[in-house]
Amino acid sequence: MLELFECSKCNFPLNSQDVFCNNCGYPERGNQEQKEIYEDEIKVKKSNATQADKELDNVRILLKIIIVLTLLSGVF
Repeated sequence: MLELFECSKCNFPLNSQDVFCNNCGYPERGNQEQKEIYEDEIKVKKSNATQADKELDNVRILLKIIIVLTLLSGVF
């Protein structure tokens, strides 16, 4: 019979045969090296997401400037 437990990262239900979480990919029953690789990958993904958010904010600002300039040129 399979025992059920939860992933320590996302609380997704796992069974006793699962090495990796099917939801977040955490190596719940993996070795220390696999867990460190997972943590490093999460840090990189968060960093990339933060950088993408900053770039998106810059694009929004640029689009607003273009809209204002277009409206002003249409008025004059």
